Amino acid sequence: MRDDPDPVIVMPGAPRWVLATVIGAALLAGRPGMVAATPITPQAAPAPVPSPSPSLTPEERAREAEKESLEEAEPAPSPSPSPSPSPSPSPSPSVAPIPPSPPAPSEEPTGQPTSTLIEKLPTFQDIEDIDLTTLLKLTAGEQGARTADDEPGLATVLSEEDIRRSGARTLTELLQTVAGLEVLTDGLGRARVVVRGVPGGTSAGSSENVLVTLNGMRLNDGVFGGATAVNLDLPIDNVKRIEIVRGPGSVVSGPGAVLGVINIVTEGVDTFRRDELTLGAGSFKSFLYNYRYGTTFHDVSLAGFMEYSYTGGPELDVLADAQTGRDRAQAPLGIRASSLAPGHTDDDRKSLDANLSMAYRRLIFHARLKKENAGGFVGLLDALGRQNRFATTQSNLSLEYRRDLSIGDLHARASYTDSRITEVFDVYPPDFTLLRGSTRVFFPGGVLFQEDLKSRRLGLDALLERRLAAHHSLAAGALLEHESTFGLRALTNFDFERQQPLPAFVSVPALVPDAGRTVASLYAQDAWNPTSRLGVTGGLRLDHYSDAGASLQPRLFGVYRFPRNLTAKLGYGRGARAPSFLEQFYGSPAFRANAALDLVRSDSLDATGIYRRKDLRLAVSAYRTWLRDGIGPDVEGIVAVGTPPPTFRNFAGIDARGIDLEAARTLSGSRSVAFVYSLQHAEESRTGRRLAGVPSHLGRLSATFGAGKYVILSPSLTVRGSRPRAAGDTRPDRDGYALFDLAARIHNFHPALELSAVVRDLFGTDYVDPAPVGGLPGDYPRTGRSLFIKAKYRF
Repeated sequence: MRDDPDPVIVMPGAPRWVLATVIGAALLAGRPGMVAATPITPQAAPAPVPSPSPSLTPEERAREAEKESLEEAEPAPSPSPSPSPSPSPSPSPSVAPIPPSPPAPSEEPTGQPTSTLIEKLPTFQDIEDIDLTTLLKLTAGEQGARTADDEPGLATVLSEEDIRRSGARTLTELLQTVAGLEVLTDGLGRARVVVRGVPGGTSAGSSENVLVTLNGMRLNDGVFGGATAVNLDLPIDNVKRIEIVRGPGSVVSGPGAVLGVINIVTEGVDTFRRDELTLGAGSFKSFLYNYRYGTTFHDVSLAGFMEYSYTGGPELDVLADAQTGRDRAQAPLGIRASSLAPGHTDDDRKSLDANLSMAYRRLIFHARLKKENAGGFVGLLDALGRQNRFATTQSNLSLEYRRDLSIGDLHARASYTDSRITEVFDVYPPDFTLLRGSTRVFFPGGVLFQEDLKSRRLGLDALLERRLAAHHSLAAGALLEHESTFGLRALTNFDFERQQPLPAFVSVPALVPDAGRTVASLYAQDAWNPTSRLGVTGGLRLDHYSDAGASLQPRLFGVYRFPRNLTAKLGYGRGARAPSFLEQFYGSPAFRANAALDLVRSDSLDATGIYRRKDLRLAVSAYRTWLRDGIGPDVEGIVAVGTPPPTFRNFAGIDARGIDLEAARTLSGSRSVAFVYSLQHAEESRTGRRLAGVPSHLGRLSATFGAGKYVILSPSLTVRGSRPRAAGDTRPDRDGYALFDLAARIHNFHPALELSAVVRDLFGTDYVDPAPVGGLPGDYPRTGRSLFIKAKYRF
């Protein structure tokens, strides 16, 4: 019935060439005259520590930074309180051109002394007891000390130390430590981000309603619309911090920030002061090695990172799949069973990540390459196969230019993104039999489907920031970009629209027509502090899509700082995105496209109260989110054989409400305890029915403490509540579960060596992620107990 499909290109299995490259780079970086540099990347919140003078060359900045360098995870003396304004950040690679937050309101003069950095620090008996993470979150302002809690906006900022304590190796693992966020797995093993009870995507595992950026470069691709289809996961060993915004953030972050923004900031040319080599190995034949470096030579500063990783995967048991049910129904007709279940998941994965930042005077260049090859987990329609595979590649380039003009600070950038996905699926397994009335069609090699989906995006954007007064600043910008597809191909031996076999494994161009889109944007944000206690930030963004119309997105946020360490915030925001090319134009065994789809829109209202006093921080946020014109299939679940795939459509929407609670306390001796909890309720706006697969309760309790002179332990307990089923799904609701993880770090026993280990699911709890109705009967199994050990050596 078929010819063999073109094979998916697999990355070389032997990593020796990568190791040789790493060693060569290390030798080159160690040449005389090469000075390690440490890049400082500006962020929305004011810089926590003074950075080298902007007037210095990159080499001089690096040498000056070396004098101020702090060992990672080591305590640092508290900076002296200063009545002078915070210093400006040095010219270094930045994240997206985001207008800076306005000066935080501080207490009016009342005869009482203003708060100082010392007063903001937790209680300690010795200077070595200060938690570096807490220290980095403080900054001295014109009217006293303040933290990011005093700035307008609802964001969680995870520092490098936060990441280290979590024991996470990838972005997916880290996101599950944040209040209001959850990461699920789909039938192909891809991540689906859920923000405050609302899935980031309803059509596939690409999380198309969540914007993901890396140093300002958008990782969302044009075909799937999200970042997690072409980036199955992202390493975080080279990450300086991660900024997570829950709620629309399109005004400051760009198109596509419907439910949230995840901004990843890597080490840059002004923050990394050394070279590091990391080796790791663990369960399921997993290993990784990475190398990161930073150096300055004359006017050129470089910082780079490269990682190669592999895992054989846990090969989780699948006792019955979707084909198992079909076999049972056809057994009375004498049709032989074709299901490969009982079997196991196919979840091996090879990954290569590399990025480079280079600064020369006012120019900053970023480059990134991501290549992955992975098994297809269960399969496209929840039927086990023998050749379900992915091969993905994403390349990102950007060139930034910065200049101080008489009318303000100008940031301009040109960017290019190339995304490529090749997928091969056993849609139905070998020996599959299709019943068409009294006719039986036998597929000895199964029903196969292969697609090559490629897109490229070229963009130009510029931002002008102007300070109108000491407590008033204005930012305005424009963006123009064009995204298009190329090299598209779909091959199959079955017509899924007509449910008829094809004479051979042939190309079907009608399933993947070429597509293109131009986006033009104008945006402005005004940050104003009318009084010393009150801060107001307002913004407006206009996006025009050449194929989907225009969208106007406002944002208004206020913060009021009460006496006695209490801060209140209130905000409203709107986000929007255009349908992805997959939703508009592409056909597959799982979905049919719809060219008449409208923009997806969301509105969010948030209220937050924060209490902060020395070593204690409490925060509670209440929210309401309205997602309108969401895009999803017109049939819930996986349709039966003989039925055409469901069609994408705009549905009425989702209403969500809930409360996020965060509590953290830092004790002496670098000890700390933290608790996050989310009470959430998401329902279909038309029927009022609770959203399937979304638990009402999410919680995490974590701690950090020393165990002797050299060991730091970080245990954590994660709890998920029960998950309801969709309408028409007769399976019982999925029970909740609790997972216990333990991370350990061994440091200070050697001046250049650090060891770490993390045990996931220490007690071996069995848990799953929900599968759709008509799919895998027992849901998607998740990885149980695992161990991973890393050794990091600093040159």
